[in-house]
This record gives sequence, structure tokens and C-alpha cells, in this order.
Amino acid sequence: MSKDMADKLRLTITLSDFAARKLTAWARAHDKSRTAWAAQIVEARVEANLDVIDKLVADCAKAQNTSPEELERIWDEQDEKE
Repeated sequence: MSKDMADKLRLTITLSDFAARKLTAWARAHDKSRTAWAAQIVEARVEANLDVIDKLVADCAKAQNTSPEELERIWDEQDEKE
């Protein structure tokens, strides 16, 4: 992942109408935009699950007979091509 990509990543997501309305209400109640609030939610969940994520990466790497670092490098290269 390039330096610029590491700083910011833009994702396009699809939510149900219900979830989108609730996200909007939740964000507005905190005087935030939907985008800013969704980013905050995702970042908080990633941080809360770092140990789980690291274990998943290690398990995937073991299954592919490689190191976690090498697997993440491969995934980064794949993301750059998408």
C-alpha cells in the first residue's frame, strides 16, 4: 500500500435503507456527518478487534504456508491492483 493509500482509504459500502436511516440519525445526534460517523465506528471496531484480526491473519498465513508479514504484503499488492 502506498504512503498516500495508508493515510486515507475511501470505501464504497451498501447499507439497507433502515441501517442508512439509523446511521444518519445516530450521526446527526452527535453533530457529525454520516461519513465521519461511519469512519469512526469502523475505526473503533478495528481497534477493538486487533487481537482477533492478528490471529485471523496468522491462521490464514499458516494455512497458506507463509508468514503473516508475507501474507499481508500479498494482500496489499492485490488491493493495489483492484
